Amino acid sequence: MEKQEDLKFPVVWSYRIITDAAVERCPAELQAVLDRVGGGVKLQPSHDSKGGRYRAYAAPVTVNSREKLENVSNELAAVEGVRFLL
Repeated sequence: MEKQEDLKFPVVWSYRIITDAAVERCPAELQAVLDRVGGGVKLQPSHDSKGGRYRAYAAPVTVNSREKLENVSNELAAVEGVRFLL
């Protein structure tokens, strides 16, 4: 069993978000989540997959607790069109 690494808060968690490019409203909904969590975080486009089916974004979010980290992760993952949250 792996030991869970201890984080020291506050921490900047650099999310990498992979989305389905066909869901056009996904970036706006992701930004709405980031606006709710505060900190003035802007969704940063990364790159599209070779075939154009997926889009990648980055979002560096400062969190003050493990609970907030989990809440932000869950909210981002729940957005329609999100395929992977790393």
